[in-house]
Amino acid sequence: MSFKAVILAAHLAAVVACSSGAPSAAPSPGEQQPSANDAASSPEGGVPTPPPVLVVASPSATATPAPSATATAPATPTSTPVPATLGPPTATPQPAPSPSNAVAAPIRGYGFPFELEVAAGATVVWTNYDSVPHDVIASDGSWASPLFGEGDTFSHTFSEAGRYAYVCKVHPYMTGVVVVR
Repeated sequence: MSFKAVILAAHLAAVVACSSGAPSAAPSPGEQQPSANDAASSPEGGVPTPPPVLVVASPSATATPAPSATATAPATPTSTPVPATLGPPTATPQPAPSPSNAVAAPIRGYGFPFELEVAAGATVVWTNYDSVPHDVIASDGSWASPLFGEGDTFSHTFSEAGRYAYVCKVHPYMTGVVVVR
């Protein structure tokens, strides 16, 4: 039932109670109280005429809908459910599947891992977690990646023992070393 309908029903109940001579219930908020002068001015000589009702709805007043007697069908989903195997979306991009001998080298906060120690034959997988593109270039120029963006990866396999320094050409203060044993 709407707020207006509730007020109208209360008003009608007051009118019926006043015209039948029965005492009326307490007035609802915003209704005027009948005065003693109202009885003297009534046409029937003693039965007061109901006063005009002034209804003032406050901005904070909200009507609570009455429960419906009819059953409603459950809402039909409007979006396609995500299969459980995919999992919820994450804020951090996940690297692509890599070989079992892979070593992760995350790029975060404009920095590489300072030094990675790996076994000969290991594949280092750099994953860019920054919102700007980076590249990974061997200091001696023997290997290099293209620029890759957030969530993208680059991998390189180190087959011989040694120290391999690398840098981001776009951000030359970003340096790292892969130590192969």
